[in-house]
Amino acid sequence: MLSQEIEIFGQRSLRLKSANLGWNQSAAMTRDRQRLLVGAVRLNFLDALRARRQVELVKEVEDLDQRLYEAARARLSAGEIGQIDYNLAEVRYGEARHASVEARERYRAQRSSLGRLLGGASGPEPEPVDDYHLKLPATDLESLVAIALRERPDLRAAKLEIARLQSEEELNQRLALPNPQIGTFFGHEENTQHPAGVGLGFSIPLFNRRQAEAAIIEARNRQANYKLRANSLDIEREVRDAYNAYLTARRVVAIYQDRVLEPARDSFTLLERAFQAGKLDLLSLSVAERQAYEARSAFLDTWFNLHAAEVAIGMATGAGS
Repeated sequence: MLSQEIEIFGQRSLRLKSANLGWNQSAAMTRDRQRLLVGAVRLNFLDALRARRQVELVKEVEDLDQRLYEAARARLSAGEIGQIDYNLAEVRYGEARHASVEARERYRAQRSSLGRLLGGASGPEPEPVDDYHLKLPATDLESLVAIALRERPDLRAAKLEIARLQSEEELNQRLALPNPQIGTFFGHEENTQHPAGVGLGFSIPLFNRRQAEAAIIEARNRQANYKLRANSLDIEREVRDAYNAYLTARRVVAIYQDRVLEPARDSFTLLERAFQAGKLDLLSLSVAERQAYEARSAFLDTWFNLHAAEVAIGMATGAGS
């Protein structure tokens, strides 16, 4: 006997719909992984660029301390300064050389990490360029939140999961309905008769055997709705925090550029001239040099924080990933 069940309650279309929703959900999750990868590359690039500028700054300090050390040695020989001042200059030069070695290693490690994230496409330790710029998708918080709720692929994947479970729930209900079965049968008897025929039958469900599946799907659907709500709240928080961090970093950068950076950049030359002219002793020079260095180094951190906040906004909104 041969038989074939004929689906007349739309089960096949529901299976296709569920499969397509699952495919689209997987595609959205893949785009979300790409969003995270792009953000990681951008942050690592910024960190590498900051490390390179830190190397340049430390090298400038090292060169200054070397000139001051040589000048202190000449003054010690001439009897103009004592051994303590000379030792201070030597210690400062040694510390500057040590800081320079560490800064170069940090820069190399950041470039190595960037090369790994890029899959070796630009070499194992690519050099970052200076023309980095990231355009924000919007400039106000409400627009950024709206963009995130529209563009975030992980949120779209959560919505597709709910739609898929609803399709599975409807399919599970349809599968309990009695589809007709059309079949043919053939027979053979010893008296050489060969009976054959066509049959049409319906299954009679004495009880709903798919109640357990329905309960499982309902629980998953409820869980998916809770997850969607939590995901939406997380996205709004991420956008809000990134936006506020961006505003704060922009104000700090403006303060450094207007009041700190230029005086700190000119301090190295002025300090060296003052020492060479005998207007500044080594102890005072060391303190002033440290303050100027820390100010310029802190500006590099504020510059990084500003652009990192821009990257965070891009990641939170899902725009440009």
